[in-house]
Amino acid sequence: MASPRTFYPITGIKTDGDRPIRKDVNDWYIEQTCERGDHIQLTLFVEALTAIQKRPLNDERSYFRLADGTKSKNFCAHNEYTFPTWHRVYVTLFEQVVYEAMIEFINKAVDVLDREKASLEKAKWTEQAKQWRLPYWDFARFALDSDELRLPVLAIIPEVMVKDFRSGKLIAKPNPLYKFETQELMGKLEEKYAIKDQGGIPFDKCRSTTRYGLIQDYHAEVWADAGQNWQRANLALNECSWHQNQSDQKSTPNLQHMVFRLFKNGPKTWPEFSSTKHTDKNTKDTDKKDDPGAWMNLEGIHNNIHVCDQNLEIFQQLTSRRIGNVDRLTAIWQSLNPNTWFDGDSKSLLKKHLTPFHKDGEGTLFTSADVKDWCSLGYEYAITKGRHQGNIKSEIGRLYGNNTHKLPDRDDYILSIKYDRYALGGTPFRINVFLGDVDGTNFYDTDSKNFVGSVFNFSTNVEGSNCGNCIQQQQDGVQSVCQLPATSAAYYYLDQHLPLPPVHYVVVNSLGKV
Repeated sequence: MASPRTFYPITGIKTDGDRPIRKDVNDWYIEQTCERGDHIQLTLFVEALTAIQKRPLNDERSYFRLADGTKSKNFCAHNEYTFPTWHRVYVTLFEQVVYEAMIEFINKAVDVLDREKASLEKAKWTEQAKQWRLPYWDFARFALDSDELRLPVLAIIPEVMVKDFRSGKLIAKPNPLYKFETQELMGKLEEKYAIKDQGGIPFDKCRSTTRYGLIQDYHAEVWADAGQNWQRANLALNECSWHQNQSDQKSTPNLQHMVFRLFKNGPKTWPEFSSTKHTDKNTKDTDKKDDPGAWMNLEGIHNNIHVCDQNLEIFQQLTSRRIGNVDRLTAIWQSLNPNTWFDGDSKSLLKKHLTPFHKDGEGTLFTSADVKDWCSLGYEYAITKGRHQGNIKSEIGRLYGNNTHKLPDRDDYILSIKYDRYALGGTPFRINVFLGDVDGTNFYDTDSKNFVGSVFNFSTNVEGSNCGNCIQQQQDGVQSVCQLPATSAAYYYLDQHLPLPPVHYVVVNSLGKV
């Protein structure tokens, strides 16, 4: 008789006392590498992630499987009210797997030391591992001593200095956060794991992850490396052109403005906050009525981050950091709205299974009801510790509000956008929005005349898909909503006593074609 299957239980990292803090990745990196830093947590993270990336595809705790899963029809939580809670468990899973790999590294490393030194070093490094939590990338926070958004330092350096366990000296090692590589081309992997051509984008010819998309029309060897164009990604993060060539005003990047709005004047119900999902008021879902003022949401901000670094495949070199910040933003919103949790029609999803995440070895699946308190999963954020709303609001202002355009006694302008995410069969697309005429030959990015911003539809081709969620939403005609700041663009005209020109948009597919 076959033994019953056991499941990998997600418990978070167990510690006594206060929950350790998930830190901003740049702050954490500086803390580890400064003159007083000991490099121990950084070394553990690099060694652990390197080991995870080398695990075979049949290991559920391999980087490939953690990023890609098994393409189950039950995994997708996009355009759904469980989007934040699904990702809360997901990032906890990743954090736990990394921690366990840290402990494995320590246990192997001490074998080369004599017994007395091994005992001391093991205790020191193990304590550092227990206090480590997965750092997040605050994509809406200006980089140190600058007024622009940037990728984390740890994401753009090919090598990183770590501490040799035996000698204590610093040595250079390949940085696993720079890119992830498979043993062979992704299209030639075992059938159930193979990455196919995505709407004409040759991911099947790639061996590594990409940053800011593939370079078109190049030799296959160029595609194999995919390309790590982090400079272009940094430019995209700062999307907002009105300070460049049309206005003397100092504008705020759209991402920062959107995050600031999410908390300052943002949604007050869970359906409004959690997802891009929108159904018309004549359907049973009445939480998101046709009120454009309520269309700023967490998932829409998350989607635009995907287009900013253009990793259009399911692999995301910054996956853990991006969704880590999504969970942090969720925790902030919860702290500011403590009595609002899966209200309205979203109540019916409170106990929906967050597949494929298990609470125990018997196969009990998580639900959103299980993860309302993020601290129960073994971590905390500095901004939410103590849950003092006054302190949280002050910190939001410091992080995102100082450069946000302030308009005392003047109207504010926002573009509210509703779109069909399956309009191109579910393949990704970007809506580029303009205030004024569109140049027929220049309509792609922040250099384009009259460009206000972009809305990115983060989705996948429904044809041939196993995603039951996407297929059902397409059949039901479920649409999506989001918002873009347009204040700086509007006042470029109003301050000159000119009428506001009409809004235009251009839809660009994942190949850059109109």
